[in-house]
Order: sequence, then C-alpha cells, then structure tokens
Amino acid sequence: MAGRLGALVLLAAAFDGCGSLAFAQGNLEASYVATLAGVPIGKGSWSIDVTEDQFTATASGATSGLLRVFASGQGSSVAHGGVSGGQPVASTYASTIMADNKTDQVRMLFGGGAVKDYLADPPTMPGPDRMPLTEAHRKGVFDPMTATLLRVPGNGDTFVPEACQRTVPVFDGRMRYDLQLAFKHLDKVRSERGMEVSLAPIAGTRLMVPYRASIPTPLGMGVLQATQFVSVPRSPQQPTANLKTQ
Repeated sequence: MAGRLGALVLLAAAFDGCGSLAFAQGNLEASYVATLAGVPIGKGSWSIDVTEDQFTATASGATSGLLRVFASGQGSSVAHGGVSGGQPVASTYASTIMADNKTDQVRMLFGGGAVKDYLADPPTMPGPDRMPLTEAHRKGVFDPMTATLLRVPGNGDTFVPEACQRTVPVFDGRMRYDLQLAFKHLDKVRSERGMEVSLAPIAGTRLMVPYRASIPTPLGMGVLQATQFVSVPRSPQQPTANLKTQ
C-alpha cells in the first residue's frame, strides 16, 4: 500500500450551477488529450451515465503523435453498478490494455463494500519490496474508475473546499493505495509544480470528475486535458443511454 497525494482545483467559472439541479441524474461525454512537455502522446474518451439507481462509466484511449514511433498501445475500461445516496458504487470493473503485442487484463467483482473476486492477467509477481495483499486490503475500496467520481455531500453549493478534503481508498487489481486529496483553490489554473487535478461537475448530479490533471516527470510536465466536455442533466423520465465500450 502507498499514499498518493494530489491537490484539487474546482472549475466553477465555466461550469457554475451545473451541479445544483434536483434531478440527481446526468450524462457526460468527454474527450481528452495527453501531452508530455507539450508534445501530444495520447488521446482518449470518457462516457459516464448516471441514473437514479445505477451508473455506467466507460473509457478508452490510445497512444498518438510522436510516442507511436517508439511504442503503440491502446486500452479500455468499464465500471458498472448502483447508486447509493448519490454516490456510484461499482458491482463490476474491467480493464484491458494492449501494448507491443502484450495484453494486460483486470477483472473485479464487488459486493458488500468489498472486492469479492478479481483476476489480474498476467499475475503480479511477489517481491521483497511488495507487501502481500490480504482480504482486509480489499474491503472498503473503490475501483480506479469509480474512485474518480467524487460526490459532494449535502444539498448546497458543490463548489466548496469540503468537496476535495478526502482520502479515497483504491484497489486496482494489483495494488491497494490511498489517494490523499486536498483543496487548493477555486479557479481555472495551469499547474507549475506538484501533482494537480482540476474537477468539473456532471450536470444534474453532485458528482465531480477530472477535467485536467498534471504531474511532473523527469521528461517534463505530463498533462491530461479535456478537449470536449459535454455534460447534461437527465430527467427521471428520460431513458438510460446505451453506452458501448470501445
């Protein structure tokens, strides 16, 4: 297990009021571009559909630009489950990554607030620097996808520091770790140093999701930036959209 620190920024200027509707249901269609030191290295898409009692989130991505000269890869993941008190709770999670003719797959089944069963292929090899996973490590955790859907408690404004003050326990099929989050400020920003994630709401819900993320690397600043972020509220009578994993 390991702690991972991140500073969160709430994007209110462009999305103010989106999270204050009473439907508690919404849909997001977003596209992202990844850059390293300003050079495009990847792109992806993210679809999230939230109804009164269930949710589905799918994501896909692939390397692009100069990176494809050295290595090619693509991947997809999907999480599905119920909604309890406005917070998505996964029942299943699946992830597949293909790179250089190799495939990495993770499958997880949740129940009763814990990982009931999981498969990681290829399996993680034990080592002297790795703490063995126990059943306790798989209790009270989120999958990597659902962990990014941060619900703001209460009924008031969603753009408050309390939205970011939390620790999120995550199990990704190979490792258990805590995301220790802290509020930075309310603004549109460009990160200068340190890991930083900017959040924006899914309209019609109290859920906040990453709009932009940045992390320093030895090769320069790595940035994941939304190039399209279309979020609309859903009325209780509106049927659930059909989402397909790419």
